[in-house]
Amino acid sequence: MAASAPGAQGRLSGEDVQRYSRQMLVPGFFGGAAGQLRLKQAHILVVGCGGLGCPSAMCLAGAGVGTISLVDDDVVATSNLHRQLAHTSVGAERGQAKVDSLKDAMLRLNPTVDVRTLRARVNEHNALELVRGSTVVLDCTDNPATRYLVGDACALAGVPLVSAAALGCDGQLSLHGYRDGPCYRCLHPSPPPRGTVGSCDESGVLGPVTSTMGSLQAMEALKVVAGADPASTLSGKLLSVDAADARFRVVKLRGRRPECPACGASGGAGAWTMAKTGEQLRSLGVLAEEGTTACAPCEAAAASTTTAAAATAAAAVDSATGGGSGSGATARWCASLPLEAAAEVLRPLSAGAGGVAGAVATLAYMPAGGAAEAVAGGEARTVDLPGPAASGEGSKALRAVVLDVRSTMQRAICRLPGSLHTPLAGFPPASSDGGAAPAPPSLLEAMSRLGAGAVVCVCRRGVDSLTAAKRLRAAGLVAVSAAGGLNGFKAHCDAGFPAY
Repeated sequence: MAASAPGAQGRLSGEDVQRYSRQMLVPGFFGGAAGQLRLKQAHILVVGCGGLGCPSAMCLAGAGVGTISLVDDDVVATSNLHRQLAHTSVGAERGQAKVDSLKDAMLRLNPTVDVRTLRARVNEHNALELVRGSTVVLDCTDNPATRYLVGDACALAGVPLVSAAALGCDGQLSLHGYRDGPCYRCLHPSPPPRGTVGSCDESGVLGPVTSTMGSLQAMEALKVVAGADPASTLSGKLLSVDAADARFRVVKLRGRRPECPACGASGGAGAWTMAKTGEQLRSLGVLAEEGTTACAPCEAAAASTTTAAAATAAAAVDSATGGGSGSGATARWCASLPLEAAAEVLRPLSAGAGGVAGAVATLAYMPAGGAAEAVAGGEARTVDLPGPAASGEGSKALRAVVLDVRSTMQRAICRLPGSLHTPLAGFPPASSDGGAAPAPPSLLEAMSRLGAGAVVCVCRRGVDSLTAAKRLRAAGLVAVSAAGGLNGFKAHCDAGFPAY
């Protein structure tokens, strides 16, 4: 990690006393001058420099924590700024690394702290090394994979972990592994399957919520550094915040599990490794990148072909005769249409193909429903989907409809003109006898009316659309998902399309 020059750590200077005098006067756990010296000698690791990491790190820097390490692999984006208040519009325009942007803000606030940065993603290979030597770790991420990687690393290294989450108007906060308190895996033995946990990017979040939870994270970290009585901390407890109704509630959690593989006395503590964490997360698909298929047959098919077009056709499209539920090699492959191929298929709906996409920006200022639908451009349209190519023999393209499977709220922000709309949550349920769920009747009617033989599913980032495509294939349709979703469409086809 890159470091700024640290100051003397063994004593408080006159500048320290002047800078921190107001918090040194606070009675209780903090401990006055002795507590401030403990802060100066502490090393706190902040994983994630977004909505939670920004307020946490700024509070810690302001409080005078001697060394603060920042880890994040992302860059600043305009969509971050409503909640990630340490970053700037200039940083977003430049694509500045979040660790560098946050470090700049922290040093502007307090140039006496030692801020170290690492632009990287936490994985099973670096997690343990990152947390070792830390006084306390703050998990400021919003994905299950990183939570388990950081949680297991802290349990193995014996480092307390302050974990927070924020989504919509709600927040949660807990302290793990402090004194004899439970670790993260004690409370959550198994990671949830991929796609079952929301994120800020997908579900939205309000800035005051992340600021509140991040500030409370910093408060718990200060307690740990000060050596506060566990009873006064959130060790073995969960703080739940409902900002919409102004409610704060603390519930008691179960204690440390003796059989916990990460920290339990009788559960093989010492035998658990970060490699096992990575293996478990991969087995559940939790470590797979969003917008990719994570499918070995697809990767093998792509590797065995000589052209990108052939790989796309072989891996993404079932034959028109066999359909999504037919026999043959293609029925074994998931239906993700790669980014570049998806952009080509959807290009007729872009602004460059007639200006129709230019109207979508107006939807951000109109309510969902009929009025918005009328503004964005009339009747449903079809696109050409490349047919499957086998053994060097091409096949003609299929006429396809574009099905937007996002929620009505998201579609009201922006949409592809000419696309159909059925939210994934509105797909028909499976039949009572356990058979595959039927396709939405409105989709079948539109396909019949337009003479379409295939469906291209789109969502924001290519995750829900892949689920939708698989369900439609199980119902007997030729269906593919546009990998990368509308964000990929903007990046590879229409730069003027509004991102969110």
